Amino acid sequence: MSNPKTVDSSLWFDSFTTILTDLENAPLSSDLPPNLAKKLKENHAWFVETVSLFKKPNAKSREALNSEIIKIGSHEVTVKPELKVKALHISSYLCLDEVQSYILVERSLECDDLAVDSTVEDCLHVVLLQFYIERQCLLKCTRRILMHALCVGICSKEENVAWDEASKLISDGLEQKLISVLQDLLSSSHPDQMDVDLFTLWAEETLIEDNLVLDILFLLYYESLCTCNGEKWKRLCLLYKGILSGSYNFGKLAISAEAVKSSYHASIQLLLILIDTLDLENLLLLVHDGVPFRKGASVFSVTDIQQMDVLISSFVTLGTRESGPLILAWAVCLCLIASLPGSEENNVLMEIDHVGYVRQSFEGAPLNIFVNILESDLLKESDGPVAGYQSVLRTFISAFIASYEINLQLEDSTLSLILDILCKIYRGEESLCIQFWDKKSFIDGPIRCLLCNLEGVFPFRTAEFVRLLSALCEGSWPAECVYNFLDKYVGVSTLFEITSESLVDRASQVVETQLSLQVPGADSLIIPSKTRGHVLKFIDGNTALVRWEYEQSGVLVLLLRLVNELYLESNEEVFLTFDLLSRLVSFNTAITFTLMEIGNTFYLQAAGVNEQMEKKFWVVEVICAVIKKSSPNSGNAAVMSMGVSILASMLTCAPSHIAAVVLKANIFDAAWKTSVFEVGCDGPSSGSWLLSGKLVKMLLIDSEQNDYDKPLTISVLDFTMQLVEARLENDLVLALVIFSLQYILVNHEYWKYKVKHVRWKVTLKVLEVMKACITSVSFSEKLALVIRDMLLNDSSIHNALFHLACTTKQTLENLYVSRLVELEEIEGCQLAVSSALDIIYTMLSKFCKDIPPTLPVLHLSVLSSTMKPIPVVAAAISLISYSRSPAVQVGAAKVLSMLFTTADYMQPYLSGNVCFGLDDKQIADMRHFVKSTLVKQLEWNEDYFVAAVNLLTNAARFQPAYLLAIFSVKEDTEVHLSNAGGTKQPINEPSNASMYSKKSSLLDELMQYVERSNEFIDSNPRILLTVLDFLKALWQGAVHYISILECLKSSGKFWKLLSNCISSDARLIASPFENLTATQSQSLALKYQCQSAILEIMAHDMFLMKKLLHAESVLKEVSELKERNEKASSMEKLKSVNDCELKDILSSWWKRPIFGNLINLYASCEYDNEISNRAKVAASLFIVHAMGKLVIGNAGSLSVSLVEKIQITFKHLSCQLAFSELLTQYSQRGYRN
Repeated sequence: MSNPKTVDSSLWFDSFTTILTDLENAPLSSDLPPNLAKKLKENHAWFVETVSLFKKPNAKSREALNSEIIKIGSHEVTVKPELKVKALHISSYLCLDEVQSYILVERSLECDDLAVDSTVEDCLHVVLLQFYIERQCLLKCTRRILMHALCVGICSKEENVAWDEASKLISDGLEQKLISVLQDLLSSSHPDQMDVDLFTLWAEETLIEDNLVLDILFLLYYESLCTCNGEKWKRLCLLYKGILSGSYNFGKLAISAEAVKSSYHASIQLLLILIDTLDLENLLLLVHDGVPFRKGASVFSVTDIQQMDVLISSFVTLGTRESGPLILAWAVCLCLIASLPGSEENNVLMEIDHVGYVRQSFEGAPLNIFVNILESDLLKESDGPVAGYQSVLRTFISAFIASYEINLQLEDSTLSLILDILCKIYRGEESLCIQFWDKKSFIDGPIRCLLCNLEGVFPFRTAEFVRLLSALCEGSWPAECVYNFLDKYVGVSTLFEITSESLVDRASQVVETQLSLQVPGADSLIIPSKTRGHVLKFIDGNTALVRWEYEQSGVLVLLLRLVNELYLESNEEVFLTFDLLSRLVSFNTAITFTLMEIGNTFYLQAAGVNEQMEKKFWVVEVICAVIKKSSPNSGNAAVMSMGVSILASMLTCAPSHIAAVVLKANIFDAAWKTSVFEVGCDGPSSGSWLLSGKLVKMLLIDSEQNDYDKPLTISVLDFTMQLVEARLENDLVLALVIFSLQYILVNHEYWKYKVKHVRWKVTLKVLEVMKACITSVSFSEKLALVIRDMLLNDSSIHNALFHLACTTKQTLENLYVSRLVELEEIEGCQLAVSSALDIIYTMLSKFCKDIPPTLPVLHLSVLSSTMKPIPVVAAAISLISYSRSPAVQVGAAKVLSMLFTTADYMQPYLSGNVCFGLDDKQIADMRHFVKSTLVKQLEWNEDYFVAAVNLLTNAARFQPAYLLAIFSVKEDTEVHLSNAGGTKQPINEPSNASMYSKKSSLLDELMQYVERSNEFIDSNPRILLTVLDFLKALWQGAVHYISILECLKSSGKFWKLLSNCISSDARLIASPFENLTATQSQSLALKYQCQSAILEIMAHDMFLMKKLLHAESVLKEVSELKERNEKASSMEKLKSVNDCELKDILSSWWKRPIFGNLINLYASCEYDNEISNRAKVAASLFIVHAMGKLVIGNAGSLSVSLVEKIQITFKHLSCQLAFSELLTQYSQRGYRN
C-alpha cells in the first residue's frame, strides 16, 4: 500500500445535515449538550467562513486522488477508482475541489443507496442536490447557533456554549464574511455544460442560499450583535441597487415559480435590513427624550449622512417602483434627525429635502409594497426571524406617523393603508401586542396616539377602530387590555346639524343638543337633551362630526349595533365586530364570562328613563340572531364562522345555558321528523334528522371564496366538539355529529379550497371531533348506541379514515421532492396521517374486546388483505420507519400493537378474505425498527420508545411467531408468516432453541435497560415499567420463549439487578406518602407498578421451574426420541444454571425482614383512613356547594351530564326527612334555603 497523500485539512467537512439535526433537537431553553459543543468547536472555521470553504478545483487535490489513501487532517479517505471518476466529473461540473467532490460523492451514494457502479449521469442529480443540502445546512447551523445564543446566552449568568460560540463567530469576522459571500452569490454564474433541468435546480438552490445569508445578517443587526456603520450600510445599499438595476446575475435566476419567490424574498430581506440599520428606533428615542443631534448620539455621522444621501438620490433616477420604500424610509430618517434639538444649526442637514423624497417615493406607492410584503410567503412560511421583520416594519410605520403627523384628517388612501399595515403587523404577534399596551414602550407611542384618535370618532368610524383593536388583542393580557380599553365609558360621536340655538361657544366649537338624539346604528342608545359636545370637523355645510359628553361602554355600543336590523346588512362591520369578539373570548376566558353577563350589568337610557336589561345571556341571543339571518354568500359565511366560533368558546364556560339558547334559536335550521332518541338499534335513518342545505352551501362557498384565519368548517366542527365534550344529548348534537362524520369527513377532500393547506386543517379538526365522539361513548347513555353503531359499521367513514392512514413511507417521502406540494401541505398531511392512526388505535382499543355476534365492518376492514390503497398492517409497518415524523412512527407502532391484539380476539370470526401475515421484508423492517428504538430513541423521544416496546409486548402475548422472527439472530431467517387464517403460528421448539444458541443483539440492547433498572425506577419509572411489562409477557408465554429467557438469565446477574429495585425500598422506615406533589405521587405509583411487575416475573419463573422439573421427569421416563432428549438437556441446563440465583435471593429476603417491610409498606397507603376520610369530606363539600349554585340557576362550566347527576342527587336528598329537618335548623340560625 502506498503512503497516504496529505492535503489541506480545511478540505474536510463533517455532515452539516447531522449537525443541524442535533442543533434543532436541542431545546432552546437550555445549553447545548457536551457532544454537540465539541462538534461546534471542531467546525468553527466552517461556521465563520460558511460556503466559501467549499473551494475551487486545484492541481494538488486532483493529484491526491491518484493515491490509494488521502490524509485530510485527522481523517483518512480510501480512494475507490469507480468513485474517483465520478468525483472528477462532479468537480468540473460544480467547480468544486476534487477531494471535496470525492467526499461528497461517497456520502451521496451512501445516503441514497445508489450502486457504486452506477453511471455518472445517474448520480449527478443526487450529488448536486446533496451538495446544496450540505451548503444550506451549514448556513442554517450558523443561524441556529445565533438563535440559540439569543434565547439562552444573554439571560444566563453561567457559562454558555451557544453564546460563547456565537460571540467567537462574530469576533472572528462573520459579518464581513457574510457580506462577501452574498456579493459572490449575487454575481455567480452557472457552469457552462449544465442542462436545463439542473440549471433550474442550481438557480433555485442559489437563491435559497441568498435568503439564508440575509437571514443571518438580519439577526446580527436586529439583535444588535453587530453595528452597521455608514460604510457597511453603503455597501449593502449598493448591493440592493445592483439587484434593482439588474447589474447582478441575481435577476436572471428567477426562471421558475420557486425561484421567483426566493428572488422576491431576498430583495425584501435586504430592504428590511437597510431599513432596520437606519437606526429609526434610536432616533425615536432621541426625539422622545429631546436629546440634541451630536456626535455619538447616532450611529451615523454628518459625513455618513451626506454620502448616504448621495447614494439614495441615485435611486430616484433609477426609476424603479421597488426603490420607493427605501426612499421613504430615508425621508423618515432625515425628518427625525431634523426634528432633534440643534439640528437647525447644521446647514448640511437642513439643505436635504426630505419632503421631496416623500413625494418621489409615493410615486411608486411604497405603502402598497409594504402591504404586499406583509402578505407575502416570507412572513407565512419562513423559518427565519419573522417576528423581527414585522418589528422593523412596526418601527418604521411608527416613525412615519410621528414624522408626518398622520391623523384622521387625511382623506386619501394613506390612512387606510397605514391601518392595513398595522393590523397585519400586530395580528398573530403576541410579543408586539404586549409591547404596544406597555406604556413604557416609546416605539409604539405614535401608534397609540392614532388608536386614541380612532376612539375619539367612535362609533362614527367603527370599522377601522374595531379592526385595529382586533389585531392588538393577541394573547391573554393584550386581550384584557383591549377589552378594558373598549369597555371604559367614553364619549359618543355622531353627525349633528348645527344651528344658532345649538352653538354654545363658537371659539371653542362647543354645541348643545336641544332634543334627545338617537345614536345611529344603536337606536336604543339615546343622548339626552341639553347634552354638550365638541365639534371634531365639519363634513358638509352646517353638518359636523360632534363628540358628545355622553359616556357609554364601547362594548355595549358594538353589541347594540349588531342588534339593529338596519345595520345587519353592513357585512364588513358585523364581520369585524364578530372577529374582535371571537379573538377576545379565545384568548381570555374571563372576558367570555364578562360578555355573557352583559345583559345583567348594563343599563339603557330610553327616552331619558333608565331601563335595566335583565335578560341573561342576551349576548348569546344576539349572536344567534345574526347567524340565523345570514344568507348564503361569502361575506355571510365569514360572519357565520366567527359567530359559531364565539358560541363554541362560550360553551366551555356555561355549557348548559349556552346550549339551551342555541337549541332554541336553531341556528343551523335543523329539522327532525322524529326524535333521534326514538331511533332503533339499527341507527338513525336518513329521514330522522335533517340539517338544511343552507349550511352545506355556506361551507362550500366559504372554502372556495374565503381565506381568513377561521374557516366556517373549522368553526362548525369546533362547536360540535364542544357540544359532545359538554355531554349534551339532544337532537342537535346528534345531527351535527352525523353531519360532521358522514358528510364533512367523507367529502371534504373533494372540495375546492382557495387556500390549499386549509384542507388539512379541516381534516385534523374533523378527526378531533371523531376522537371526541369515541371518548363520549363511555359517558353518553342516549347517544352512545347511535355513535357506536356508526363508528363500527359505516364503511364510508372507514374508507375516509383508511385513505389517510393507509399510506407508505415512500409516498410521504416523495412529497418532499415534488415541486407541486408546499411544505405546509406536507406537514398537514403528516399530522393527518398520525391523527388517523391514533383514531384507528383508539377505536380498536375501545371496541376490541366487546365484539357483537355479528362481526363489525371496522374489524373486518383493519385485517383485510384487500384494503385499498394498501392493507392497514402493511401501512403501519411501512410508516414505523418514517423518521421525518416521530408522531407518525408512534401512531403506526400503536396501531400495529393493537392489530396483534385484534387478530387474537378475532380468531373465531376469521374467514378467507381476512389476513394477518408479515413477509420476510416486513419482519426485517420491524427488526431494524426495534433495534434503532432500543439503541437511541429513548434519548430524544420517550413516547416513541414506549410505543415500540408496547408493540413487542403485544406481539409476545398474542403473536409469538412474529416476536421470535424479530428476535432471531438469523438475518436471513426463513420464518414465513403469511397465514391465511390469521391464527398464531405453531412453534417448532427444537429449531427455536437452535435459533437462539447465540444471543440476539436485540437481547443485548434489552439487557442494558435491565442493568440500569435501579437508575430508571427513580428517574424514569415509566420507561422501566414498559420494559418490565415486556419481560412479564415473555414469562407468561414461556412455552414459546424458552431460549429467549435462557439468554436473558445467562448473564448471572439478571435476578440481582431486578431484585435491587425492590430490596432498596424495603429498608425505608418513614412513610413515603406524606407531603407528595402530584408529579411525585404519579412517579411513586409507577414505581410500585414496576415492583409489582418484578414480583410477578419472579413468580412466573418459579412456576416455570416446577413445570420444567415435571417435564424433565416425564422425558426421562419416556426417552424414545433423540430430539426430546436434546430438549431435556436444554431444560436441565436452564434449571441448573439460573434456578439457584433466584432461590438465593428469595432466601436472603426471608432471613432479613424484607418481605415483612414490603407488606407493611404496600398496605400503609390502602389502609390510610385519614386520606380516605378527607377525600369523602371534600367530595361532599363540593356536591353541597354545587347544589347551592344549581338551586339559584348557576351551572357554571359544569358539563350537562354532571349537572343532571347533581340535580338527581339533590332531588333524592330533598325527599329525605332528615334533610328537611337539617334545613329547618339552618333556617332557624339565620341561613336561607
